[in-house]
Amino acid sequence: MEKSAPFPKFLRRSSPFALAAIVLFLLLLLAVAIPNYIRGQLPFREAQPAELSGLQKLNDTGLELSGWTTVDLRTVNLGSGAWVMQTLMWDDPASLPYDPGQATVLLHPQKGHSGTRSQPQMEWTDIRGLGNAQGEWKEDNQRQFQFDATADDGTEATVTVRFFRGWTAQKTYAIAQWYAWETGGHPSLTRWFQADRRARLDGRREPWVAVCVMTPIEPLGDIKNARPLIESLASRVQKALMDKAFVEPSRTLSPSTGNQRS
Repeated sequence: MEKSAPFPKFLRRSSPFALAAIVLFLLLLLAVAIPNYIRGQLPFREAQPAELSGLQKLNDTGLELSGWTTVDLRTVNLGSGAWVMQTLMWDDPASLPYDPGQATVLLHPQKGHSGTRSQPQMEWTDIRGLGNAQGEWKEDNQRQFQFDATADDGTEATVTVRFFRGWTAQKTYAIAQWYAWETGGHPSLTRWFQADRRARLDGRREPWVAVCVMTPIEPLGDIKNARPLIESLASRVQKALMDKAFVEPSRTLSPSTGNQRS
């Protein structure tokens, strides 16, 4: 009678939790590979370079945000790199719980296809450079919140932001920060790497933009009062990036099927 092949030694010695993890990994790998085989594709294809033309335009045009008017657009050097700084004023300040006067959007889009220029390695502490002329920069009340954004073509994104208070002796700000990509956003670069890894399985890359949204509040004020305004502005920023910055030139709107990317 033929004997069945014994379990490899490392499996026999592994704990049930380790075995379960291995089985789960294999199932996830098959879940990704099988649909690609059905479509006649290899499970791992060489990824095409990310289309960056829309991101490059941010340096010159910034973002068009509904309800807000741009009063200044410039490039500033903060810490680890150059950021696009867009200063905005709300078109209907009477509708706000408080009048912030102005809000600021800082953008650092992906610069290249290889090396450090292709990976989100911005330091969130770069923002402290804005306060250098005002005195020592301090931060506290750090937390996170989520919001959803929907592009004009129906693409949806769930975004998590780092929300905190920053201040100097002269001014106090409520601030939200995140890495934005076409279908999501998160302040942790690990989450972008996960999204980019999934994109690579389909032979593409996930371009990114580091985003910082900030608005002044009363000296050492409670940032929860500013959250509705920050969340509203942040969702507009994410949507504008999805509609314009992450759209490849080859993608068009189909008049027969509505607003869908081809």
